[in-house]
Amino acid sequence: MALIYTAQLDPDKPEWIRRRLVAHGLPEDVDAEKVGSYRFDDPAGEVGVESMIVRVGDRLYQTAFAYRGEAPTEGDIVAEADHSVLGRRWVMDAATDPDARRILTAGLRGEIPQAVMDFHDESGAYLETRQPDVTLRLVGEGDGGELELPVELADAAEESGDGPRRLVAEGEGFTAVVARLA
Repeated sequence: MALIYTAQLDPDKPEWIRRRLVAHGLPEDVDAEKVGSYRFDDPAGEVGVESMIVRVGDRLYQTAFAYRGEAPTEGDIVAEADHSVLGRRWVMDAATDPDARRILTAGLRGEIPQAVMDFHDESGAYLETRQPDVTLRLVGEGDGGELELPVELADAAEESGDGPRRLVAEGEGFTAVVARLA
């Protein structure tokens, strides 16, 4: 279960998303609409992994982040953010963060569940529990191979049937493969 605070972030998540999309070749003024997100949490409690799925025009993109309380030794930093409850956080590109890759691979192998979100206010008082707005399901075979985390998403119908293990996200108006074992 992910513990989420109704906190202020500087820079905020829309800016993180913009930075990731620009890093992958979209224009600086990209207009992205968030259509859903999913999370996995580190069983050790150190790293949170959140992937936000956004629509740009008629295409879907995934921006996957790892949240850390300490400066990383590896991976690409997307932002150093001030969190009004937790303090300084390092926001990483999950595709380049070794811990995020380990967590996502465990999720893809069915070893850890998709996180349900417990919301708390800035004082820590419980507000509510929310189910994710994206549902994940595993398809395909195998548990070996290297994690692939696409940025531009293809419709899951294009990858139906047998094949390597895939993580399919279903949200309002879309079904897409968000990770696979190559």
